[in-house]
Amino acid sequence: MHIPDGFLTPEVVAVTDAAGYSVFLWAARKVSKTEDVERIPLMGLVGAFVFAVNMFSFPVPGGTSAHLTGAVFACFLLGPLEGYFVVSCALLLQALLFQHGGILTSGANMINIALTAFVFSVPARKLFYRSRAAGSIAAGMAAFAAVITGSVLCSLELALSGRAPLSTTLIAMVTANFVPAIMDGGVTLVLARSTARYFRSP
Repeated sequence: MHIPDGFLTPEVVAVTDAAGYSVFLWAARKVSKTEDVERIPLMGLVGAFVFAVNMFSFPVPGGTSAHLTGAVFACFLLGPLEGYFVVSCALLLQALLFQHGGILTSGANMINIALTAFVFSVPARKLFYRSRAAGSIAAGMAAFAAVITGSVLCSLELALSGRAPLSTTLIAMVTANFVPAIMDGGVTLVLARSTARYFRSP
């Protein structure tokens, strides 16, 4: 779901950058005020994990890609805002270092990957503190839903930019991301259960 530069119109870029970076600045402000310095190395490790799994991708017709994200796990473990910040930083580094996704389209990529994870991780985390087993399953389901939702949003952005009809981009993106979504859900379920002691209360 990494959209390269040149695939979105200036209007779509402006809207998505405004939305993506607004949440990014909000998250950065919260992270800068944290007093728990021991969580900083954990954020770095999670960021490295997200960076790595996002690099293994395959192309999808229409100018984007399908891959695992690890984004819901990041939001689940660190907290939604902290996770959004870490995932967004990983996306920016990928764009800057490897041209994996665009600079101008980074706001759209944040929305498709980080913001969807932010949204779906919130109820899953709340459930986890009531029941670890149910919460872990909810985390896996949230990861699946976030990838599929991100695919739909990516399809809409490409269609609004005139890359291809919505029906074409939607079928291509959702189909290509269905198996990665299942894999992302399974990995998130297992990791959420095994790393529970590091969780911060919602």
